[in-house]
Amino acid sequence: REPSNVAAQFNLGLWHHDARRLKEAENAYRLALSGRESFVNAWNNLGNVQDESGRFVEARTSFRRAIELQPDYSPAHNKLRATLSSHGRPNAAAKSYMRAFELDPQNYAARINLGVAMLEQGDVFASLSVFDSTIFFLISSLLVNQVF
Repeated sequence: REPSNVAAQFNLGLWHHDARRLKEAENAYRLALSGRESFVNAWNNLGNVQDESGRFVEARTSFRRAIELQPDYSPAHNKLRATLSSHGRPNAAAKSYMRAFELDPQNYAARINLGVAMLEQGDVFASLSVFDSTIFFLISSLLVNQVF
């Protein structure tokens, strides 16, 4: 339980998280962060645990810390959007998904979630455009990779 081995604490957090032991996962991620405060994946996973525990304000803070440390970290943008959207902030959510999409155009979840965010804002045509481009992109990827 010593914070001296950051990777071990992070992996312990993953193990507890997978087993749905959220309190233990949070403790392990916090120990990893006490050993290396700039550990982006630990901030993101801490945010996931907080979100799953219903502590949405804390989760947003953790996702934002991950983004602050690594502005191009798409998973944190994606999770921040989901947290914002599920708590009545669709405009902020759409901006976060747009950023996740810009950072990683092949992030299908971000593409789909951006379409959903636009739909939640009442912009049906923009959401359909995002969904259409996502389907086109997926089909093109399958053809290029010859996956049938």
